Amino acid sequence: MLNYLFQIVLFQLLFLLIYDAFLKRETFFNYNRLYLLATAVLSFVLPLVQLQVFANSIPEVLVINLPEVVIGNVDTTKSIASSQTASEITMQGNWQWMYVIYAGMLIATSLFVIKLFKLLYLIEKNPKRWHGDILLIKLLKSTAAFSFFNRVFIGDAIAETERNTILQHEMVHVNHKHSIDLLFFEVLRIVMWFNPLIYLYQSRITALHEYIADAEATKNQDKQLYYQNLLAQVFDTNKISFINPFYKQSLIKKRIVMLSKSKSKQLHLIKYALLIPTVIGMLMYTSSQAQEIKPVTSEEVENLSDEEMINKYYQELELLNSKGVQLLEISRAYTGKMDEYLLSKEDFYRQAAYFKFISNVIRKHDDSLKKVDVNHKSLPFKEDEAYKNYESYLKYKSTEEARKKWDEMNKRNSLMVILKDMKSLTDSERSEILDKLNDIKKNSSWRSLVVRNAENTLNYKVTADNYDFLGKVLQDQRLDDAINKMSNNVTNLTEIPYAVVERVPAFEGCEILPTNQQIKECTTQSMSQFVNKNFDISIAEKAGLKGRQRIAVVFKIADDGNIIDVKARAAHPDLEAEAKRVIESIPPLTPGQQKGENITVQYSLPIIFQIGV
Repeated sequence: MLNYLFQIVLFQLLFLLIYDAFLKRETFFNYNRLYLLATAVLSFVLPLVQLQVFANSIPEVLVINLPEVVIGNVDTTKSIASSQTASEITMQGNWQWMYVIYAGMLIATSLFVIKLFKLLYLIEKNPKRWHGDILLIKLLKSTAAFSFFNRVFIGDAIAETERNTILQHEMVHVNHKHSIDLLFFEVLRIVMWFNPLIYLYQSRITALHEYIADAEATKNQDKQLYYQNLLAQVFDTNKISFINPFYKQSLIKKRIVMLSKSKSKQLHLIKYALLIPTVIGMLMYTSSQAQEIKPVTSEEVENLSDEEMINKYYQELELLNSKGVQLLEISRAYTGKMDEYLLSKEDFYRQAAYFKFISNVIRKHDDSLKKVDVNHKSLPFKEDEAYKNYESYLKYKSTEEARKKWDEMNKRNSLMVILKDMKSLTDSERSEILDKLNDIKKNSSWRSLVVRNAENTLNYKVTADNYDFLGKVLQDQRLDDAINKMSNNVTNLTEIPYAVVERVPAFEGCEILPTNQQIKECTTQSMSQFVNKNFDISIAEKAGLKGRQRIAVVFKIADDGNIIDVKARAAHPDLEAEAKRVIESIPPLTPGQQKGENITVQYSLPIIFQIGV
């Protein structure tokens, strides 16, 4: 949630900078009005949009979690408990911030209601009459003039000769429905009362309303007289943020300046094109942010127990939550493959952890559920024998029952065929494939045919673009031959784990080792020794810290082997600075490789040491 709010503020700041730098002084008042309204809406929408086309254009950063670097003697018996407690405290802290935000919204709503009642009181206590569709309210003993929807307020102390000019001005506000704009920003002020940019937006739109009304009102009268009318008035304005006041001292000078300006050249309309690269850049940013929260996996998870895997992903979830990543983004990252027929082992247990995490969040904030025991082995879909662990899940997915349920649900508009042996099709299997290919041809709702073997080790998707060819070769050839001939058209759905790097970065001297696993172990050990040798723990003592200290460090080994983007989090800024210094001083490594090309690999490195007893 906090990450979402941060992106809203960031985008609004960029939009306002463009407006103030390039658009504010132009006389395209209606275009500027549209710009302010549209960008205010876009600032809330864009953080929710992650386009795959942009995500794919940004190089994926693979992540490897290194074991903890322990400096000196540290009591590790409390590691799990302290980590869990810290996560709970962080989550509780996030909710406390939300309570502050909600309290502010309540106060802002109360102020809005007070202003609204003040306006209703003015309507009720002063004489009024209808003038067509406009309700004219005469403000007793006042020189104020303003409008709110089709209500026009005019003070009775205003000279009769000036009322017609004022009425024309206020009628522009009424006809252009400026009150809707102001109410829109008033609602935003309630929702984001803590965001000063909303107030800037509202002040910009208020000024624009006056420019528009002035431009319309002076079409049929002398501008010089209009200037004099503005300057000669006694300023008596009701301080209500969602009305359009005729006399507002802070705007008088700006209004006169804009009235005296020549119309902007049509060529200057090209300035609005700046919005296009700005929005594209924002979409690239939000898409890359979505990619960054992609959960970390590695080949080592294959050796973990069910409980260990769920706990591993659960800790990742708590870390994302503590960083302020909104639940919607977390959900997309952890449940984005729920509609696929067969989940990988990582995705299966990742979703198990996600449902445990969500259950605990609900329990903490719903008194009626606090006594419910959420089993950390709870699996993604339902509590039955088929889903008790990944092996049972794979076995169930190989059955005809699972295949039929998939076809009935049709979540991905795909039909499914499970074959005993792709190298030797039975007549019934061949017939089933051909029948389903014909179904795809006849029914536009079916998009593809998913073909799997019984062991779930081969997994292909045949799209409507190539089913005719596949159907033809199936008449006299093996399916595996057909798939080999169609390698450019058939998608192999078997997944490569996210953080499995073909050739990991290697510390100096480790690159000569023959296997990837040996290089990893050597690099990990060398890094640990380097940190132990160079980290100055006396900094913690000077800072007055006691007990067990933990520093979380994240860094990248770039495609040229250099260490970049080092970030650290610790109990004291001096510890963070020291951790960054040590990691940045690591000599260049041999870069990692994927598919023969150098890549950037991100590492996570916890550093732990003990101060005192």
